[in-house]
Amino acid sequence: MDKVCCLVAALSVQTAAADYSDMFFFGDSLSDSGTYLPFLLSTNPNYTGEGKFTTSPGNVWAENIAERYGFNASPVNQGGNNYAQGGARIQGEGYSFTTAMSLVDQVDTYLGSVNGQADHNALYSLWAGGNDFLWMLEGNVAAADVPAYLGGMVANNMGAITRLEGAGAQYILLPSIPDITNTPTASSLSAEQIAQISTLTKSYNQQLFIQAAASGVTVIPMDIDRLFTELQANPTQYGLLNTTTALCPTVESALFCIEGETYTAGDEWLYAFADFAHPTVAGHQLISDYVYSMLNGSALANAANQLTINESATVQQNLHTMLRNTHIAESADNLWIDANISSSDPYDKVPLRFSAGILIPTNETSATGFAIHLNEANLENSSGDVDYQSVGLSLFHHREYDQLHINTSMMVTAGKTDLDRQVDLLSATRTMHSDADSLSFNIQGELNYYTSYKALEHGPILGARYQYVSFDSLEEKSSDGTTSTSLMIDDHSQQSTLLYAGWHFAAINDINSNFSPYLDITWHYRTNEDDDALVLALVDYENNRFSTPTQKTDKSYGLIETGASWKLSDKVALQGRLSYRSGDSQQENVSAGLSALISF
Repeated sequence: MDKVCCLVAALSVQTAAADYSDMFFFGDSLSDSGTYLPFLLSTNPNYTGEGKFTTSPGNVWAENIAERYGFNASPVNQGGNNYAQGGARIQGEGYSFTTAMSLVDQVDTYLGSVNGQADHNALYSLWAGGNDFLWMLEGNVAAADVPAYLGGMVANNMGAITRLEGAGAQYILLPSIPDITNTPTASSLSAEQIAQISTLTKSYNQQLFIQAAASGVTVIPMDIDRLFTELQANPTQYGLLNTTTALCPTVESALFCIEGETYTAGDEWLYAFADFAHPTVAGHQLISDYVYSMLNGSALANAANQLTINESATVQQNLHTMLRNTHIAESADNLWIDANISSSDPYDKVPLRFSAGILIPTNETSATGFAIHLNEANLENSSGDVDYQSVGLSLFHHREYDQLHINTSMMVTAGKTDLDRQVDLLSATRTMHSDADSLSFNIQGELNYYTSYKALEHGPILGARYQYVSFDSLEEKSSDGTTSTSLMIDDHSQQSTLLYAGWHFAAINDINSNFSPYLDITWHYRTNEDDDALVLALVDYENNRFSTPTQKTDKSYGLIETGASWKLSDKVALQGRLSYRSGDSQQENVSAGLSALISF
C-alpha cells in the first residue's frame, strides 16, 4: 500500500494544467472504464468489482490520464465521455462480448451526438485492434486472407480517425497495438504462432502509422507495443516482479480479479497482468505515465525556448538601462563592464550574465559602442533540467537632442542548450537527453525626454524591441537505451514585438554631483508573438509529426528598476541596480547588476 500512496502523491504533485478542453476515449477493454458494471450488478447483486478489465479496485489508464488533466473518464452509459467497450473490434461484431460496439460505431455515435462538430480543443484516444487479432487467431480468417484482413483493420481505423479530424478534432491519440505474445497469452502459443503473431502485430502497427502519415492525417502516436517490450526486458526496473503470468490465473476475465477474493492486496503492484491479457492497475499506471510523458513532451523544450528568449532580452534591457542612466563622457573612450545576476525563480541556479564593451563618444551629444555578452543559466522544473550558454555581440548608439535622448541597439546571440527531460514510469526514471543550438536577433529603440524640477530629473520612457529567434531541431536519446519515449522536435523559430512605456526619475544632488540615484518604472506589452506549437515526432515513428497545446506566455508585465550612478573619479564611474519583473509567469524575479565605465 505504500507504493499506492506514493503514486497518488506523485499524481497530486504533477497534475497538469488543463491544456485540453475535454477528453474522449474510444476502443476496447484496455480503455473501458466500467461499461459492463450495470450488467454485472443486475446479473449478480453480490458482485464487488468495478466492472473494469483490470484489478479491482483501481483505474484503467484512461481514467488516470483524464484525472491528471482534471477530467472524468466515466463510461458513456454512466454519463461520461468514455465510449470504449470490452470486446470491441475496430469494425464488426465484438469478440467475446458479441454486442460490444465497434470502434467505428463508437466514433460515429459520438459524432452523431454532437451533430458532426467535434470539440476542436479536446483530446481523442482511439485504441483498438487486439480483439481483431484474437478473432483472427480463432480461425475466423483464412491464412490466405490475412493480408487483406490487416488492410481492412487499417482502413477502418483510418476511416474513424479521418471522420473525427474532418469534424474538427485536432488532437487524436493513436496507441500502437501491443503484441499479445508479450502477455501471459504467450504460454498457450507455439513458437511458430508467437513468431507469426509478432510479425503481424508489427506489420499492422507500421501500416497504420504509414497510412496516417501518407494521408496527411495528424495523429499523436503512442508506442505501447515497444513500451511493453521494454518492460519485459527489465521488469524490476519498474518495480514489477512478474510480467509473464497472471495475477488471477483462475478467473475467466479480469472483471473478476478482485482484491481479497482472487488476489492479496498489494500484489497488483507487483504483477503486470491481471489475467491472460489485461494489465493490472500497475500496468495501467505504466501506460498512463507513458502517455502523459508524451503529451507533455514539448514542455521542457518550450521552457528552454522561453529561457533563450528571456535571456537575450534581459541582456539587451540591461544595456539600455545603462545607456539611459549614464552621462556620456565628452572627450574619452570608455570601457564598459557589466555583471548581472537574477534570483533563482524560475531558475534552478542563479544565472550569470557578463558584458564587456567599448563606448566611444563621437561628439558632445552622441556615442557609439559595441559589446560582447556571455550568459549561463540553468532551469529545472517537473519536466527536467535545462542548461543554457550563449555568446552575444551588440552594437549600440546614444544620441541627445537637448532634453530628448535616443538609444538604439542591435544584438545577435548564439546559444547552446542541453536538455535532460525526465520521464517517470512507475518506479523507473528515464533521462531523455538532447541538445540544440539557437540564434537570436534583437533590435531595440528607446526615447527618453527629461525635464528637471528642483533636485529631480524625470520624464517619459518609450521603447520597442523586435526579437527573432531560430532553434535547431533536436533528437532525444534515453539514458538506458530505450526508444519508446524518445522524441524529436523540428527546427522552428519565434518572433515577437514588444512595446514598453514608463517614467524615469533621478535625483540631482548639487552638493555631491558624483552620486545620482534613479528609479525607472515601465510596463511592457507583447503586441504579437508566434505561439505556434512545436512539431514533434516519436523517434520510432518520425514520419508522424504532431503538436500538443502550448502554454501561452503572458502578454504584459511590469519592470521596476532602481539604482544609482557613482562617479568615483574622472576616469571611473559605477552603476549599481536592482530590478523586479512582475506579472510574467515565465520570469518573475529580482535581478541585481553592477557596471563600470572606465575612461581611457
